[in-house]
Amino acid sequence: MSQLTIQSNNFSGYTADITFYPFSGGSISYGSQVIPYTITTDNFNGEYTMDMTFMGVPVSCGLQVGASPCVDITASGATTDFSGTYTYLGQGYLSWTNTTNNWQIVCSDTDPKSHALYWYENPTYGTFIMGNVYDNIPRTEEFQIVLFSLFSFPSGPQCSDNFFNSSYSKVCIPQYNNGFPLEGNFTSGVPNQGTYLLDNNPSCLDADAAAYLTDVITSGGTIDATMSAATNTLFTELKSAGLYSKIYTMYPYLGGTAASNSINAKLDKSFDITWNGGMTHDISGSTGNGTNAYGDTGFNPQVEIGSAVGISSHSSVYVGTETASPDESEFGYRFGFGNDNWVMAVSLGNVYYGWQYSQGALYAVDFSNADAKGNYIQSRTSTTSLVVYKNGSLQDTNTTTSITSAPNANLRVFTDSIRYSDRRLQFTTIGDGLSASEITTLDGIINTFQTTLGRNTY
Repeated sequence: MSQLTIQSNNFSGYTADITFYPFSGGSISYGSQVIPYTITTDNFNGEYTMDMTFMGVPVSCGLQVGASPCVDITASGATTDFSGTYTYLGQGYLSWTNTTNNWQIVCSDTDPKSHALYWYENPTYGTFIMGNVYDNIPRTEEFQIVLFSLFSFPSGPQCSDNFFNSSYSKVCIPQYNNGFPLEGNFTSGVPNQGTYLLDNNPSCLDADAAAYLTDVITSGGTIDATMSAATNTLFTELKSAGLYSKIYTMYPYLGGTAASNSINAKLDKSFDITWNGGMTHDISGSTGNGTNAYGDTGFNPQVEIGSAVGISSHSSVYVGTETASPDESEFGYRFGFGNDNWVMAVSLGNVYYGWQYSQGALYAVDFSNADAKGNYIQSRTSTTSLVVYKNGSLQDTNTTTSITSAPNANLRVFTDSIRYSDRRLQFTTIGDGLSASEITTLDGIINTFQTTLGRNTY
């Protein structure tokens, strides 16, 4: 067993409520203890908070022991966005020789210049490394986040890596103390790089993925390690591909309950699904009854996307089951057989029919489709370009000029407001119009998610 002593020059002899938040998870309360206080434990890496009253004033203090496996940084007002989840590399520093512009990652647990080293690879900018920078010529030190714009490390940088004549820039001087990183809001300390929020992330989950998973659990859903990893990969791959910001609503139907399956994973709660009729929900997704069951997304495309004729947009549905019913529609909203309609009927009489936004055979994308199972992505990028893909392959294109706009009504799943589906849906998105390459990338990311969960159909 090891011992850790919490002591203070200012608060010695005072009583504090001490709480420990291990990086491994959870929390441990040590109750009210007099400072200095010694803890005997084998697991002392994490954050400690001390709450006390000093000269009649409530005081909160904190310290960190060890390095969090990951830290999340959210930059605001930065010319170069250094936001991301930074992964712990080891104890060490960046050695720099300014006469030759030579960088080296030096890892050491004993060198006094060593602090926690973290790295993050951004698909737009390059590799960010956060840590102590030691200049070999004037022999100065400064804690920095450095962007190496010409380097890419799919598996992460390694100790002793060298960067010769590299293009680099300093984007942040992080706040820290002996227990780096110090969480909170700070000024970056570099011109034009704004401010940033730093949070420890012991799970190393993408912050948005973690927030979604928490929402699923809070809603009564079941999450295991496989689901957690699949969700994290889903979010990180969407972001790396530049697709995350192009999706307005995303429904992974995760957790197995009506409440958890309704969650918009982009976490705008106004677009969580409201279920109606006899729906069925399980860990594989949600299933309609073909008569009156549907979900209202709360997403009105004229309000959220725009009312221009033929405005750019996409929708997708991943269908997990086939049924014999010939008269079904899985997504959208339509006003009878008029215009301003948005429809995805994946196998209506063994034919896929899609409209977005004018309706009728002249404006449809359609193809023979006896097997409803699969992933369908329908995208309009202009008034004269409407396409539909199944399982990553182009099925049909329509170049007839759209003469109307998106429906001024909430889009629905398991119905287009006229026909209803009794199939199972396992993923749905609504967002900006997508190019051919973006569609195939999105299809691959969604199917990887389904495959990891054991729900894939192809």
